[in-house]
Amino acid sequence: MQAVAFGQTDELVAARKLQASGNFQKALDILNSELARDPEDGGAWFTYAQVQYALFEQSEATDERVAALKEVIRGYEQTIRFQDSESRPYAVARSSLIALQPKFLDDGIKLYNSRSYEAAVQQFTFAHIAEPTDTVALIYGVNAANQGQYFEDAYGFYDKLNQIKPKATYYQNMYTLQKERLKDVEKALATLKVAQSNFPDNYTFQKYEIDLLIEMNRKDEALVLLTSLAKVYPANMSIVLNRTLLLDEAFKKNKNQLDSAQFGESVDRLISSYKDVLALSPRNLLANFNLAVLYSDKANTYIKALNGMNASGFALYNEAYQEKSKEALKEAVLYMEAARNSQPKNLNILNALKLFYDKLDMDEKREAIEQQIQALGN
Repeated sequence: MQAVAFGQTDELVAARKLQASGNFQKALDILNSELARDPEDGGAWFTYAQVQYALFEQSEATDERVAALKEVIRGYEQTIRFQDSESRPYAVARSSLIALQPKFLDDGIKLYNSRSYEAAVQQFTFAHIAEPTDTVALIYGVNAANQGQYFEDAYGFYDKLNQIKPKATYYQNMYTLQKERLKDVEKALATLKVAQSNFPDNYTFQKYEIDLLIEMNRKDEALVLLTSLAKVYPANMSIVLNRTLLLDEAFKKNKNQLDSAQFGESVDRLISSYKDVLALSPRNLLANFNLAVLYSDKANTYIKALNGMNASGFALYNEAYQEKSKEALKEAVLYMEAARNSQPKNLNILNALKLFYDKLDMDEKREAIEQQIQALGN
């Protein structure tokens, strides 16, 4: 009667006997051969799903269980597709598919509540396979994986959540997991790139990228990104200041290799960049102090240029270069005084001012600074 009801072939009968005796692998070999011959055999697909479920239950390795579960679902879906809708296999396949996700989810929650996090993660993984568009199992999975410190699994759950509906918070958590927990900065950087493509207006991911590039000592790339962002966010203090500091660091690193023209261009570029900082924050101590140092460097270049000239050149340019040096020093004084207003007891600032006043023959101010320095020393 069963053979008539299910349209069973001899091969399918043999496969079911092997299934009943627990010889699942040999049953599966027969079923694969039968389905290759007739891929629309709903009865064979039904038995295939049941055999795969038996393999799923007896397997211990998660990878093996995942592979078997996917085949269970495929088998039941094909049963529904090809089997008579009035038949028992059709009804069983349909009800089994519906029951899979709730069962795994319920088992996972029980395990999670009992703090069996590794087993819970596995069940939430199965629940997601059974219902790929549902986010409940994935959110539970994230929590279980983080609680159990299975950070690769947590990352995977976040990734699947983003495939369903991308969220900035998911990407932020993925980035943090890769950088802080898994110590994989290259993958963290790749995550930021994907996040930026999904959320191009979210400055947070660009900021993270800058921080990460600096940490990875890829400062040239960070500077390129900061320069680009400064054009988009000219009023963002963090962007403008960090760009300037990277420019300053690169200048100090390479200034001994620059010729006079390159040196002058670099100093002028830095001065302009620090002035952008002061336009946003006029009392910024770092910008005022570094601007004073830059103008002092600029003043020194004119003196060095004179010292390198022959007698005729010196006679020709001495007056003009001395005046340019003096004007640069006056600018240095203005910015160093602004720095002193922020930190009036900073000895580095006071000593720099004393030097500037001395070079400019500003005797009264120099003497006042000397007294202040002595008082602080006492």
